[in-house]
Amino acid sequence: MQAAYSKRQKERLRRSEARQRPLGRTIRQTLADLCRQLVVFLFNQVGVGCLLLGYTVSGAFVFRYAEAEYDRELTARVEEHRLTAARSLWRVTCQLNQFNVTEADWWRLVTNLTTSYQHNVTGFVRRGYLGGSSEQSIWTVPSSIIYCISIYSTIGYGYLTPRTTWGKVCTIIYAIIGIPLMLLYMSNVGAVLANFFKFVYFRMYRRRRRAHLRADYLGVASGPASVSVSEGLAALARHDEPTTVPIAGCVLVMAGYVLAGGLLFGEWEGWTYLDGSWFCFVSLVSVGFGDLVPGFSAREADSSAVDVKLIICAVYLLLGMSLIAMCFSLMQEDAIGKLRKFMMRIGCLRPASSDDWDATTSSDPVP
Repeated sequence: MQAAYSKRQKERLRRSEARQRPLGRTIRQTLADLCRQLVVFLFNQVGVGCLLLGYTVSGAFVFRYAEAEYDRELTARVEEHRLTAARSLWRVTCQLNQFNVTEADWWRLVTNLTTSYQHNVTGFVRRGYLGGSSEQSIWTVPSSIIYCISIYSTIGYGYLTPRTTWGKVCTIIYAIIGIPLMLLYMSNVGAVLANFFKFVYFRMYRRRRRAHLRADYLGVASGPASVSVSEGLAALARHDEPTTVPIAGCVLVMAGYVLAGGLLFGEWEGWTYLDGSWFCFVSLVSVGFGDLVPGFSAREADSSAVDVKLIICAVYLLLGMSLIAMCFSLMQEDAIGKLRKFMMRIGCLRPASSDDWDATTSSDPVP
C-alpha cells in the first residue's frame, strides 16, 4: 500500500511540474523530439529509400524546368535551318532548269549547300541537339529521372547533359548532395538484401542437408536404417554448416540479374540480347559508356508506354546497384572467411580465435 501511495505521489508531482513548466520550453522539447524521430526515420532503410525517391523526383522536375525550354528552342532552330536548306535546293534546281545549266554545275551547287547544312547541323549537335521535333523536349520527367540517377550513381551516360548555366550549377549541387545519399542507400538496402539472401540460402541449405541425412541415417533412399532416429538427429546437429554465402552463388545472382535485364531491354528497345546485357552490365558497375541508352524512342512517340519503360529502367538501376553492393559484401565476407581458415590451417592463426569469428557471423540471419 505504501509503495502504491508513493507511486501516486510521484505521478502527481510530475504532472504538477509539467503544468508549471513554461509553454515555450514544452514546445521546444516537442519539436526537438520530433526532429530526433525524423532523423532516426530518415536514416533507416525505409527512410533512406523514401528520401532518395523524393530527391530523385524533385531533381527531375528541377532539371526539366531548367533545360526543356532551351532544348525546344534549339530544336526549332534546327527545323528552321532544315527548311531553309530544302528551299535553297529547290531554288537552285529551278534556276538551273531555266538556264539549261549542265549537270556538273548542278552537282557543284548542291554539294556546297549540303556541306554547309552538314556543318551547321554539327554545330547544333555540339550545342545539345539530339533529334526529334520542337513539340516535345527530350527533357521529360522520366528521362530527367534517368539523368538524376546517372548523376548520383556516377554512371554518367553522357547522352543527356545540361546546356544552360542554371542546369550546370544545379547538376554540381545535386551531385554533391546525391552521391553521399546514394552511398547511404546502397549500404542500408544492401544490408537488408544481404540478410534476406542469407536467410533464404541457409534455409534451403538446411532443408537439402536434412533430406540427405534422412536418406543416409533413416534409410529412406538407401535401405533399412542402420542407426536410431536420435543418433541421426545428433549427427544432423553435429554436422558442420557454412556461415557465409559462397562466391559462386553471388556470381549467379549478379549474372541472372544482368541477363534478365538484357532480355527485357533488348525486347523493349529493339536491341540484340548481347547489346541489352551489355547495357545492363556497364550500368550496374557504374561505367556507363553511353553507347546504348534506353529512351531515345521518346523523341519519336509521345506515348505513356515510353514513360513506363523509363520508370522501370530507373527502378531496375536502383535495385540492381543495391544488389551488386550486396553481392560484393557477401563475396568479401566469404573470401575473408576462407582466408582465415587457410591461415589457421597453415598455423598463422590459432584455432582458438575462431570462436570469436563464429560469434560474429550468424548462420541463421533474420530478414
